Amino acid sequence: MSLAARPFVAGVKPVWAAMALAPAYLPALVIGQNSMIWLAVLMAALAAMRSGKAVLAGVLIGCLTLKPQLGVLIPFALLASGQWRTIFAALGTTFVLAMVPTLIVGLEYWPLLSSNTTEHASRMIELVSELYLTVGPFAFLAQLGLPAATGLSVQWGVMAVAALSVFLFWRSDRISFDAKVGLLMTAILLSAPYLWYYEAAMMAAIGLFLVRAGILTTRWPHLVLVTLLWIGAGLQSMDLVFPLFEDRYLGAFIVTPVLTACFALCWAHLLQARRSPVALD
Repeated sequence: MSLAARPFVAGVKPVWAAMALAPAYLPALVIGQNSMIWLAVLMAALAAMRSGKAVLAGVLIGCLTLKPQLGVLIPFALLASGQWRTIFAALGTTFVLAMVPTLIVGLEYWPLLSSNTTEHASRMIELVSELYLTVGPFAFLAQLGLPAATGLSVQWGVMAVAALSVFLFWRSDRISFDAKVGLLMTAILLSAPYLWYYEAAMMAAIGLFLVRAGILTTRWPHLVLVTLLWIGAGLQSMDLVFPLFEDRYLGAFIVTPVLTACFALCWAHLLQARRSPVALD
């Protein structure tokens, strides 16, 4: 993560240190979850894309299919911005990553994966109101007491809005690359029905890009948001060791409202840019 964040910290060492040591990473680091690697690869792909290395960006994005539930919105960004070389490189990488293991373990892997995924999804829907380490909108609504079916319907609506938003943002020539990335990452976390607290590590990166884009400023409400993004779901990991608070209120009850606020600020930024007579750099 330190290496992946380096191209985006403008040589400011305190910012680099903050990105390297964000409490949002604690859940992933404590249990050894691969969401930190996934985020670092995404950051590297974005750095490659920004510097015009389209094929390298595509190869890195193809690797992200190893955690597919977080990568669903990335194609909308690539299609909207016409990144065809990146798209083809990503498709080729995905094909290789799918075929090589298949040649080793056999074709029976795929129906087994499908069956296991379906079974796991059913179990998650049944238990989501009790799984306080899940932090997305679906979990938030279920933990508020809404029926799982209602929460899941709302989640599909959120996913549709997120996909449309990513497409519109990445198609616009009036907002910066940083604003587009901040919206993309926020939309990724809001749209994922299956989101655990270790995947909220991305919140630290969201804070970085929204600050770079000028969407989050030094106004005190924005500073509160930046702080909460930097912490992410880290309080849940701390609470497992030092139980000072009710665990259920440290996850989705913080993560989902913070992400929703960031999503709204991104849209306000886009609407303001559209009203401006001069395109933003």
